[in-house]
Amino acid sequence: MAKKKPKEKFVVDKRDIDVKVVKKGKREKGTAKNALVFLIKIVIVLAVIYILTSANKVATKEETNQTVPVTKTVQEPYQIVEEYQEREPYGTKFCVKRPMNFTMSEIDKEVGTRDNTLMCSVNLTNLEDESGTWIYDAYLESFAGRAEAPELSKTVDPGATATFSWEIQLPPNAVGANCVVFMKTLPSMTKCFYPEPITYRLVTKTRTVTRYRNVTKTEDETMTNLTTKTRFYNRVFGYEQGFYFGW
Repeated sequence: MAKKKPKEKFVVDKRDIDVKVVKKGKREKGTAKNALVFLIKIVIVLAVIYILTSANKVATKEETNQTVPVTKTVQEPYQIVEEYQEREPYGTKFCVKRPMNFTMSEIDKEVGTRDNTLMCSVNLTNLEDESGTWIYDAYLESFAGRAEAPELSKTVDPGATATFSWEIQLPPNAVGANCVVFMKTLPSMTKCFYPEPITYRLVTKTRTVTRYRNVTKTEDETMTNLTTKTRFYNRVFGYEQGFYFGW
């Protein structure tokens, strides 16, 4: 008969057993604290993300200049010498001295610059193509007598106007004095005529005329394009950012 093995005894040292007893109330309090810390961290992260990514949309208009070649048809002037015919009288001219043509204004009368004087003046315009010398005289005529003025001589250029003016002393007790202006010398000039009946002939002449022709040219033109661009600026710091998440 086999012998029974003696039972082994295990000796447990109480120092080897670490028993921790956590009360239920303390465990729940620690879990709530951890959850609050986690929630605060999430809020901080979301706030940072919002601050860094939130933006305002701003629409701006931008001009861009672009140089492009443009082909145009323009009119370019050029000159040519052409012939034409003109009727001209011919024959022997008859030349004589003739008075020069002119016009004269009405006599202007006004109070003079000195006491008891009158200003008398007329304007004369030379209608010829050469200069001439006119001599005029003037006097005042009134019931009290006549007051003479010195003669004036003026050379007037072609198409020009000259003023003849006198300041005449009034006679004593003169009433209703009038200015009288008259010509003393009328210039003349040589004028030539063809005798009647005048004979004409056709004469060929040349003249320079300006004509225009169409020319195609290519020129660079600057075209301005106006575009609207949306930019995003950070709400907090104001810098421009390249994205927009809708907040």
